Amino acid sequence: MLDTDYSAASTVAGVSTCAWSPDHVFMLCDQALMVDSKPERDLSVFVYDSANASFQFLPVSKRRAAIHDGPVISADGNHWE
Repeated sequence: MLDTDYSAASTVAGVSTCAWSPDHVFMLCDQALMVDSKPERDLSVFVYDSANASFQFLPVSKRRAAIHDGPVISADGNHWE
């Protein structure tokens, strides 16, 4: 991660285990992370916004004071950023 107005510089590595919700409305990702060599856990929720024909991203983390969301970019329909 880079030092920006929204985040401090850090090293992040991890594994995401993702699955659809029962009705395939949400994609849920349980994330096991190492942030600056310290273990952390996050939950990421992705949902399709039909009004904008895009996916939205909602991260949930114990280390953040507030939850933020934003759009998901897909260059080829298979890889999300």
